[in-house]
Formats: sequence, structure tokens, C-alpha cells
Amino acid sequence: MPPAQAQRYPNIGDRLSAVHVDWAWYNENWNLVKPWALKSAFGPGDGSAVIDSGRIYEAHHNPFQYYPGWFDYVKQGHIRDTQDFREDARQGRLPGVSFIKASAAHSEHPAASAPYYGMSWVETFVRAVAAGPAWENTAVFITYDEGGGFWDSLPPQVVDDYGFGTRIPALLVSPWARSGLVDHHTASTASILKLIETRFGLAPLNHRDREAYDLSSAFDWERPAREFRVQSGATNTGFPGIPPLRDFILGVDSGCS
Repeated sequence: MPPAQAQRYPNIGDRLSAVHVDWAWYNENWNLVKPWALKSAFGPGDGSAVIDSGRIYEAHHNPFQYYPGWFDYVKQGHIRDTQDFREDARQGRLPGVSFIKASAAHSEHPAASAPYYGMSWVETFVRAVAAGPAWENTAVFITYDEGGGFWDSLPPQVVDDYGFGTRIPALLVSPWARSGLVDHHTASTASILKLIETRFGLAPLNHRDREAYDLSSAFDWERPAREFRVQSGATNTGFPGIPPLRDFILGVDSGCS
């Protein structure tokens, strides 16, 4: 990873702030390391970058700390704890775009977390959103940063020197999602960026999100929003001319990228 001085290009948070759309990165156990967040690992004291324990907080999986604006992100409240997310959802004060990040204990990563632990953990956030006042304006994307080492029957498409890699799962949970749809468009994690950019009228960050599919076919705007329902047997644990989606939640795996 390049040093912060070399990463002076804008990220999606910068793009959102420029048009006055609030955003937050909700990281599991952030409150445990927050007292060190405004220190630097390159001077007196120890910064959050050196507090890297898979069971507590994996600093190297927080992308925003690699930018020169990191201290401002912390001071402005863009970096929050996942505990805050549940209360924000209940109170109807989620920002326009939210990212949720697990520690290793809930990542479903081989040798770090059983899939059940991660799925149950993610379910608590989905339920929190569904029970809150913003459900009808919400799209929840659940995805991963790698395939877990499982075999893929199709070779990856080559779009540049860095990808694509093998296919990864992605789920959309929303009152506007097309029921039972398997979307066969070619998509990537950049497609979530593209959807955010399309919704809020943002310029792309690079060629990946500029050329990405924006996931719009996964939504059905022709019928009323559906209520949140859990199927029997489940565990209990600007688009033009469409209703505005306010909250975007991205749950990601904390496995190595």
C-alpha cells in the first residue's frame, strides 16, 4: 500500500462530502482503538495502524486511514463503531452511505471465523435497518473481498493488470429488490461505487467504476416497497424518475485482499 502522501486522489467519501452527503465507515470494535486514532505511527505515540489484532480491530482493512484526510475523517465522525450503527438505524439517523466492516471473528474468513458467526453478525444489522424508519429508502449490499479459495468454473475476465479475480457472492436486501432475481450482468465491487455515484451524481474515481454496471436492473420500481419478512426456517439472530434511496450499506469480509 502506498504511503498517505502518495494517495492524494479522492476516495468515495471525499466525493460524497463534496456534495454534502453524509457517510460513515462502521468498523467493529472501533471504539476500543479510537483514543489512538489521531496519533501517528511515524512519530511520538502509537497510531491506530499498529493496533492490528484480528480479534479486536484490523486497521489494515480500513481503507480510509491510508489517505491524508484520515484525521479529518475521524474528527468529522465518519469513522464509527458497528455498535453505533444499530442505534443510528433505530433512531433513523444513518448517513446517506454506510459501510460496515467486521473483525476477523465475524469475517467468515477461513481459520478465523465460521460462516455461521459472520452470517449471524450481519443479520443483526439487516434486522436493525428493517426495524428502523429508513427501511423504505434503503438498499443493503452484502459482499466479500475474495472467494475463500474455492474453485471457480469460469476464468476471470481481464480488465486491467489487477483483475478481475475469481467470482465472489453478493446479495441485495431491499424493499425494492426484484424478488428471486439472479442478476447475470457482469459486476464487481466497483458496481456498488457506480450505483452510489449514479444515485448522488458523483464523478467516477477511475476507469473501474466509470465502466462498471450500476446494478440498477436488480431493482423493481414499478411496485410498492415490500415489508421486511423472514422466511420460515431462517435463523433468528440520482436515478432519474425513481424514489430516492438514502441509505447504502456495504458489509464486507475482513479477509486479505
